[in-house]
Amino acid sequence: MSDTPEGELSEADVGRYRQTIRDLQELLSYKLDEATVEMLKKATAEADIESGNLQKISKLDDVTVMLWANLNKNPRFKSFEFPGEGFTFELPKPLATADVGIRVIKTAFDHLSPHCRTFYPRKKKVDKSAAQEEEEKEEEEGTKDGEEGEKEGEDDDEKPLDADADDAKSVASGRKSAVSAAGSTREKEEGENEGKEGEEKGEGEEGEEREGEGEEKKPTTAEAEEEEELLELDEDVIDLRQFSPLGGVMYLELLQLPPQPVSARGWSIVEGSCLSAYLRQFCSLGGVMYLELLQLPPQLVCEIFVDESLQRIAYPGEPEDLKKLGATLTLATPPEEKPAAKETSQANMLLEGPPKEGEKGEGEQQGEQPEQPEADAAPPAPVQPTYITPPVGVTIKLPSTVAFYEEPQPARWSWAGKHWRLDGFTDIKYDEENKTLSFKTNTFGLLTVIQDSHLNMPFQSWEIRPRGNNAALFTIIAAIVELEIEIKDDRCCLSQPEDTPELDHLRKKWMAPKDLVKALRASGVNIFPEPDSSKFVSMTKKDEEAEMLTYRCMAMTLPAFAFSWSKWNAEAGEDRIVMQAAEHLEDEPVNEDDWCCYVQSVRRAKKLKINEFSEEFSVDHAEGSELRSNMYHMLTDSASEKARERIQAASYKFLHCAGELIRATRLFTYS
Repeated sequence: MSDTPEGELSEADVGRYRQTIRDLQELLSYKLDEATVEMLKKATAEADIESGNLQKISKLDDVTVMLWANLNKNPRFKSFEFPGEGFTFELPKPLATADVGIRVIKTAFDHLSPHCRTFYPRKKKVDKSAAQEEEEKEEEEGTKDGEEGEKEGEDDDEKPLDADADDAKSVASGRKSAVSAAGSTREKEEGENEGKEGEEKGEGEEGEEREGEGEEKKPTTAEAEEEEELLELDEDVIDLRQFSPLGGVMYLELLQLPPQPVSARGWSIVEGSCLSAYLRQFCSLGGVMYLELLQLPPQLVCEIFVDESLQRIAYPGEPEDLKKLGATLTLATPPEEKPAAKETSQANMLLEGPPKEGEKGEGEQQGEQPEQPEADAAPPAPVQPTYITPPVGVTIKLPSTVAFYEEPQPARWSWAGKHWRLDGFTDIKYDEENKTLSFKTNTFGLLTVIQDSHLNMPFQSWEIRPRGNNAALFTIIAAIVELEIEIKDDRCCLSQPEDTPELDHLRKKWMAPKDLVKALRASGVNIFPEPDSSKFVSMTKKDEEAEMLTYRCMAMTLPAFAFSWSKWNAEAGEDRIVMQAAEHLEDEPVNEDDWCCYVQSVRRAKKLKINEFSEEFSVDHAEGSELRSNMYHMLTDSASEKARERIQAASYKFLHCAGELIRATRLFTYS
C-alpha cells in the first residue's frame, strides 16, 4: 500500500488489504499467547536455579519476547533485569508475593501509530462558497489580464532585465485564464437565465451587502473544522504530526500464572486439561484406585478444569481479583469512625426539596426539627475501603540505533482513544551517559519513547556538488547534526557523521532515496519536512511552483554544477528562489571565489550582480548576462563545452535519484 501511488488503488482493494493486515496481527498475537501459556505451564521445571523464578528470552530479528514468572514469591524481591535486553522492572510488594508473571514483547516496528488519526496529514477541506467567490473574481480579472498580456507582449523587448517583480502575478493570471475561458460559455448561458431574477432581487441584495459590511470576517468552514479537531485533542494526547515514536513498541503485561505441576509419589499432578486425561485413564481401571491416589471427591472433577488461555490481570483492578492471587494491599484510609452517614442523610434531605404544605409541625414553624423515631432513621452507609496500588518501576535501555538529541519522553497507548498519551508516568529520569530511561507507572500496557520530529529544522546551510560521472556529494548542516550523503547512479548512502555511533548501521549502506529517508527518520534524524511541518517550525515561504522548478533544474545540471545555500534567499521574497551556483568538474571542494548568486522565479532566471558578501540584497542582473526561462538554460548556455557534454551524458537514474533526494529536503523553504 505504501509503494503504490495515491489514487491507483481502489477503495475495495484498500479495505481488503487493511483487513489482511488486521488478520495477520490477530494471528501473530494468538500464536504469541499460545506459546506463552505453554512456557508458563512448564515454569517450575525450567525455573532458574539461583532465583527460583522463570526467566526466558526468545529473540527474532524484529520481535523479542521476555517472560518472567514469580514462582519463589520472595517479599524481598526488588527488581529484575532481563540479561542482554536492557529492560528492568521493579514490582511492588503486593505483586512480589502474588502468583503473577511479567511478559514484555518488544518490537522493532511501530504497528499502532497508523491507527491514530493524527498520524496522517490533515487534509484541508475546501469551502465551496469561498471557492465560488474566487472563481467569479478570476473571471473578472481574466479579461483584464488578456488585454494587459497583449500590451506586455508588444513591450516585452523593451522591458529591463531586472523588472521581474510581478512575475508571479502575471503567471498566476495566466493560470487563471484557462479556468475563466473554460467556464465563460457556461456562465453566459446561466447569466441570461438568471438575469431577470437578479434584477428583481438586486435592490434587496444590495441592502444586505451594506448591512454586512460592518461585520467581522468569519473563518471558513475548513479552518473552523481544523480548529475544532485540534481542540478535541486532550493536552496529554500526542500529536504524531509533531512527535515521532522511536525505537519500536514495548508491550508490558501482568499475567496470572497457570497451575503448576506437583510431584507426589512419582506422579506429576496438574490442575487443568492434563488432569482430565489422568482422570479418564484412572476411571478405566476403577473408581477405587482414583479415590486412593488423588483423594478427591467426585464433584470436584467439574470444578477443577481451568481456562488454558492467557489470563491477563488488570492493574490497578478490583481488590478481590488481586486478593485471589495472594496480593496484600494496604488501605489508603482506615475504615474507622466515618461520620459520613449522618451528613449523607442531611444531604439527602436537602436534595428531596422543601416539604409540602401541611406537613410542617409546630416545632418546624418555630425553627425546631421534630424528633424522628429510630425505626425511620436512615441506616449508616457502608464504608468502602480504598486500597493503594503502588506503581511499578521500569527502566529501559534505549535502542543503540536511535539518536536522541533531547530528553526522550515515555508514552502509553490508549485503546479507547487509539492514540499515544503522556499521562500515567512519574519519577521520569533520563541517563544520557548510559542511554537509559526510567519511570514509574501504575498501568500495564503498550509503551514507547517519543521525540520531537523537527529538532533538526530549519537547516543552517547546505551544499551539493558533483563528484565525477553520475556521482555527487550532498551536505546539510542541520540545527543539531551535520550530514553528508553520497549519491551514485540510482543509490545513495550516509557517509557522515562518523562520531555518532547510533548511525553506524546506516553508514556506507547504499539504498534507494525513499529507503534512506525512512531509515534516517527511524534513527531519530529527520531532515525531511512533511507537508504540514510549517506549523511546527519556522520556514521561508516560497512559491511552490518556482521551488519545484528550481529543484528539477538543479538535478538536471548537477553533473557539472555545484549549488549552495544563500543568505539572500530569506530576503528575496516569496516569488524568488536565490542560490549560489558554480561550474565544478573536479572531485574537490568548491573555491569560494567561484560562487555566483542566481535567482529563479516562476517565469525567468538570471544571474545577480550581488554576491554572498554584499551589504544588501538587489535584483540587478550581472553585467553581460542575459535572461533565461529557467536555471537549466541559464547555466547550460554559459557553461563550458566539457560541462555541457557531461550534462548530456548523465544517466537518467542519477538525475532522478538526485532530484528525489533534493525535493525531499525542501532546501529553499526550510533553510
